Amino acid sequence: MGYRRGVRITWPTITLPTPLCRHVHFAD
Repeated sequence: MGYRRGVRITWPTITLPTPLCRHVHFAD
């Protein structure tokens, strides 16, 4: 959960419009 929160803050513009990118970052 903590990691996801950090990613969302790091890439808010990419996480909101592109759910795919969010999945990739989460895996990375």
